Amino acid sequence: AFTVPAGGRSEVSNASGNVIASGLAGTVTLSTDSGDIHATRISGRATITDHSGDIVVTSLSAGRALIMNDSGNITGNDVSSQALTAQDHSGDITVVFTKVPDRVHVSDDSGNITLVLPPGKATYRVSASTSSGSTSINVPRSPTSPHVISATDQSGNITIAS
Repeated sequence: AFTVPAGGRSEVSNASGNVIASGLAGTVTLSTDSGDIHATRISGRATITDHSGDIVVTSLSAGRALIMNDSGNITGNDVSSQALTAQDHSGDITVVFTKVPDRVHVSDDSGNITLVLPPGKATYRVSASTSSGSTSINVPRSPTSPHVISATDQSGNITIAS
């Protein structure tokens, strides 16, 4: 275990094995080539990458977050980030937001995408497309909303709900 000063730069990289991080702020980079990543209470600006393994984030409040995975699921719970980009080549992407995001871009080559947005009066400008699968959008929509949600999938279902 190690301690990083608040607001500092945190970079944790691992070639093989799991990465577990909690309570990091500032510029946060977490990566592993083979293993799972579990990140809790991450704020600031986050980049999380995995080549083979699952990524699970809980209480992600980074102003900007980039999550990339080659093979494995991406799961986000209690997410309040303003801007989130999640990319996966093979695996499901599931993100549950607790705060209305400004910009979300999610793409997957093979796997389902599920986005759960907070209930309320907010409207969303939604773009969702899949080459092979179904699309279900059940959130208030407006073509002029400042809250932009984009989801693309090559093979899998897309669900956007509140």
